[in-house]
Amino acid sequence: MAVIIGIAVALGSGLILITLVGTLFLGISVGQQWSHTAFTAVYETSRDLSTNPLVLATVLGVGYYAHVTERERAYKRHVERQHRQGDPTETITHERPRWQLVAGFTGIGCIGALDWLVIHTGHFPRGSGLGAFVIWMTGATGIAYFLRRALHEDRDVAGFDVWSPPWVFTTRYALSVGLIGSVHSLIAPTAPIPEPHLSLLLWIPPITGGLYVFQRILKRRTRWQLPTTNWLRARFDSLSADGRIDSETEPDDKNKNQ
Repeated sequence: MAVIIGIAVALGSGLILITLVGTLFLGISVGQQWSHTAFTAVYETSRDLSTNPLVLATVLGVGYYAHVTERERAYKRHVERQHRQGDPTETITHERPRWQLVAGFTGIGCIGALDWLVIHTGHFPRGSGLGAFVIWMTGATGIAYFLRRALHEDRDVAGFDVWSPPWVFTTRYALSVGLIGSVHSLIAPTAPIPEPHLSLLLWIPPITGGLYVFQRILKRRTRWQLPTTNWLRARFDSLSADGRIDSETEPDDKNKNQ
């Protein structure tokens, strides 16, 4: 929604600017002509985009990715500024480990996407498409909501090297497009995203959530590897030292008995 509003504001501002420039410097008739020409070009382009959903989705996707990138950079600057001031962000805490929530919602999203797939491919025609949609929407929404916070927690608390825009963009944009396509498919005989493309699209949020959980576990294991190895080595050295002490004290005890 923010991307659409931004595009509308940019187009409106451009039309007003073109009209003002033409009117102030070349005359009222020229300003009106420029305004009409620019409006016609925008209208024709918008009509062409509306008849080609793939092109429209691509244009909106590029704009939304730019929005997500700038938003994440602004949040990172905000956190770094608070850390320099000695006031860490209150919302970043270990009390609510969000990556476990991402894993749980990933499972729910997989169930919903699988249910939708088997229903719309004819393998389970008696199933409820609405029920599959509700399950998928619950899982995908949870992934899109908690994944961003889990990424922030990984970067700002755990110290992982995280670049969050691709993860946030993939889950949230796939959620938005999937919601539009699924609702349209449920209420209308023809959908802007035909099958099986819609069924494959619904798998993007749970797959992204699963990939995040998998790579986080790998990173966590790598971080645990050195401390665990050091602990095991120290424990082994301690046991070996205890064994040497026992072996050295046993002959003395025998001599005392003799």
